[in-house]
Amino acid sequence: MVKMTKIFQKALTLLMLLNAMVSMHGQSVIIGGHLNLVNVPEKANATEVLMVNNLGEVEKVPINTLVSMPPGMILLCDKINEEVLLSNNFSVIGATVIQLSENGLSNVEYGEWTAPPLKENMLSSRKNAKVVWTGSEVFFHGGSDDAFFMTDGARYNPFTNTWLTISQVNRPIGHYYYEVVVNNEIYVFYYPYSSSSSLALIKKYNLANDTWTDVNNTNGPTFLNGTSAAGNIILNIAPGTEGKKFDIASASWSNISMSNAPSPRFSNAVGWSGSECMIWGGVIPSTNTQLNDGKLYNPVTNTWRPMQQSPLSARIKPHTFWTGSEFIIWGGEFSTQDGARYNPTTNSWTIIPNPGVNLSNNLTVGWTGSNLLIVDITSSRTFKYNLANNAWTELNNMSMPPNDLANFTTCSIADKLFIWGGMTANIVTFEGYIFDSSIQGYPPLKTKKYYLYKKA
Repeated sequence: MVKMTKIFQKALTLLMLLNAMVSMHGQSVIIGGHLNLVNVPEKANATEVLMVNNLGEVEKVPINTLVSMPPGMILLCDKINEEVLLSNNFSVIGATVIQLSENGLSNVEYGEWTAPPLKENMLSSRKNAKVVWTGSEVFFHGGSDDAFFMTDGARYNPFTNTWLTISQVNRPIGHYYYEVVVNNEIYVFYYPYSSSSSLALIKKYNLANDTWTDVNNTNGPTFLNGTSAAGNIILNIAPGTEGKKFDIASASWSNISMSNAPSPRFSNAVGWSGSECMIWGGVIPSTNTQLNDGKLYNPVTNTWRPMQQSPLSARIKPHTFWTGSEFIIWGGEFSTQDGARYNPTTNSWTIIPNPGVNLSNNLTVGWTGSNLLIVDITSSRTFKYNLANNAWTELNNMSMPPNDLANFTTCSIADKLFIWGGMTANIVTFEGYIFDSSIQGYPPLKTKKYYLYKKA
């Protein structure tokens, strides 16, 4: 049995009074299709009933007890013409609207989805747009609408809930974008659509004055893979092939040592710890063999050092985050169920346990600054991983995005997760969603219509 809250007891006052009038000793039974609205031990289904006794406690009652209930007994059900009630001589005598919490009325952690204002959205519908968090705004660029690659972009400010345009003058026009934020500028790496040179081009966007500027690419990267900001330099490392670093102060490129570098690979994890760049996982292009090893590069000494062998299986395109002391590696393109933390100081790994459910392949992962978030779009479930206790908590979501949403863009915004664009119902969309994972307390109340049944 579960003790009910005072709020829910008030919601049942009408039902209690009605049953008292028919001398049923204050007992009530609730049955219906969405009993997760009630603070009960687990969700009920069509073969279960619940009894609310006069102590305000909820207990399950076998469905076969309905037949022995005396005439005059009144029940509450969210479905009209519920067969299990009709077959036991109950009939609908009226209806009422009750305020209930979607996830019970206990003090819990839960997440809330909101939508940015669409009327101010500066971007057309698209999927797979590139996105970075600048520290104050979400910067969108590129993407496609199934027919064309996009070359425009926009900025979204989650604090003022407004959109800003991005200048189209001298903007990068090409494909395979990598975006890196350094100070108040965004460096965009790309290949031009038509060029006799295989050399990648670079432009930088100034957030303060909304302008694009060409960046020197003499001796710059040929292969775009593993681009990362590293203080006042930018690293572009294509393991086993080439490595380049760009000094922002001198606006010049120099070579990275390939001595003791990782083997050739692409689609690998890349991250910056504040002193070293991590390269891990990926796939060997010549054999299509996936990898689960990695190394760390120090740009000051221009040297590589090995990482301890990972407990994770080989994978490509894993989600990678820096916590301030550890790298988090979770999932990958075909590996969504596990992850681990790597500490570069101790050169050691810590396994991250599975949330305890089978996750779909259609999920997004974000870092809030203190917790790892996994949003499983298909199952409409969200999980938060706490580093301190190495454990997961399932958050009680409110108003999830469509569970067929795919090819969307994700960006972590402090303790929030931003999802924008993608495809739903086979249509490219321009809608966005923001998930706030920091809310604690009583979930928002919602009204729901219930039908009153009385036994003849």
